[in-house]
Amino acid sequence: MVGASANPLRPSYFVFRYLNTHGFDVRPVNPAYADIDGI
Repeated sequence: MVGASANPLRPSYFVFRYLNTHGFDVRPVNPAYADIDGI
């Protein structure tokens, strides 16, 4: 997911988290973070 954020206040964090917890194989892409939600 391009633009995923590690900041829980950002909408992109909620989308990433929702997809990840509902069984989708999601890969976060954001050069500002080395790790987002353990991935």
